[in-house]
Amino acid sequence: MPPAWRLARTALWGRPGRTALLLFATTLAAALVAAVACSIASARDSVAAGFGRFIGNADARIIHPAGGRFDESLLQLVRAWPEVAAATGRLGGSLTLVPADGPPCRPDGTARRATPQVVGVDFDLLPRFRRLE
Repeated sequence: MPPAWRLARTALWGRPGRTALLLFATTLAAALVAAVACSIASARDSVAAGFGRFIGNADARIIHPAGGRFDESLLQLVRAWPEVAAATGRLGGSLTLVPADGPPCRPDGTARRATPQVVGVDFDLLPRFRRLE
């Protein structure tokens, strides 16, 4: 047996309390590293799933550089590519709604209207490209 091994074995067996504390500290450190790694992976996957639900999962997105609109011929061109399994168009914006019934103003003088954010989709493909569950 090499002298270094004999020295290490003698030190470990000669002090059993320190050996037990060293084993406990090493086990605790390994468990802590595993717990931190699992929590970081869980947080990363949670954020990725949240982004997938919010903006949708896609391999590629075609976005107008100025936030404008594309012609429908571009969507037909993308659908014709052999690598594309499914493609859909989406248009988002705000829409101001004014009620047709009742007075146009509230008692405090403000106008009765609502401005929700709306998203237009192709309803034939909606189940496949649904953003929110």
